[in-house]
Amino acid sequence: MTKNYKFPYEIQEDERPEKYCRKPTLVSGMKIVKLCYVKVEDIIRGGLNKARSKGAREIKISDIMNAIDAGMYDPFSYPPPVITTDWILVAGEHRLCAHQGCDKDWIWVAICEFDGDTRATAYSFAENYEVHDFGHDLSDDDDLVFNVKQALQSNDGEVNPNKSSIRKYIKSLNYKGSIEAIVTRVMMEIDVSWVPLHAATHKDMVEKYEEVYGIDPDTDDSIWVGGLIGTEKVAYFVRCIRAILPTLLKGEDVTIVTKFNKTKSFQFESNRKRIAKELRSHILNSARAIVNAADSAKGFGKINYRFIKQLPSDPTFTEINSNEK
Repeated sequence: MTKNYKFPYEIQEDERPEKYCRKPTLVSGMKIVKLCYVKVEDIIRGGLNKARSKGAREIKISDIMNAIDAGMYDPFSYPPPVITTDWILVAGEHRLCAHQGCDKDWIWVAICEFDGDTRATAYSFAENYEVHDFGHDLSDDDDLVFNVKQALQSNDGEVNPNKSSIRKYIKSLNYKGSIEAIVTRVMMEIDVSWVPLHAATHKDMVEKYEEVYGIDPDTDDSIWVGGLIGTEKVAYFVRCIRAILPTLLKGEDVTIVTKFNKTKSFQFESNRKRIAKELRSHILNSARAIVNAADSAKGFGKINYRFIKQLPSDPTFTEINSNEK
């Protein structure tokens, strides 16, 4: 730790040697300058403490205030709140608020240097994600998504809006969950092209289909109109399969006019292709087991798909035709 550092505000040292005090678990690009007391009123809140999507919780602040009032708060036994050399709070907002609520003049902190604002943002999550004896609320995946989005707004250029950069940042946080799942969530929330334009209704699909193709699909037995959950296995499309199976068994083609429900927009393209590839084969294999006439694919109709516009980049209908016959 740095000695003879000139601080902008008053500090107060403790008789206890620093080696007997719990220290912050450092992230890369971070170093401890000093463990000491600083005045509560001097600490600047906001700006770098970006670990919690919903901010500080009143009930947790009250718990800490009760511990302080009862003399049960031992500041040396836990990693202390962290501030920068400019006295900006990085982690420990609940404890700072509790000290303010108890009218305490001083609070034990770690003064730290960071290579950039993003490293401070990284520590704010890492500290809240680490289990402490103090029993603070651990950050969850929602908090991590929030933290990454805050890091993307830093002006030091460490994190860029692409998967590899976001992945590298998350790895620096000692996160134990699925990094790819968090990367995907962040990309979904920062990329407007992945946001569905609207959820089309049954009426929308019928009217648009008639407008484009000149046929009322509700009056044609070879056309099925309905929604699908894009991420589900095709075996679960029971309502759709029941409706189109009689026509397919007669060797006639069918058309599925559909939209995706409960499906993230980034999943649209891959699942449209997957369904077009898998559904006919699944129906055919199932039919072989119960219908003698379906012993081969000959005479079994094909399936054409019309996915209505849901993304900004979509045409009125995305057409995918089954070439199997």
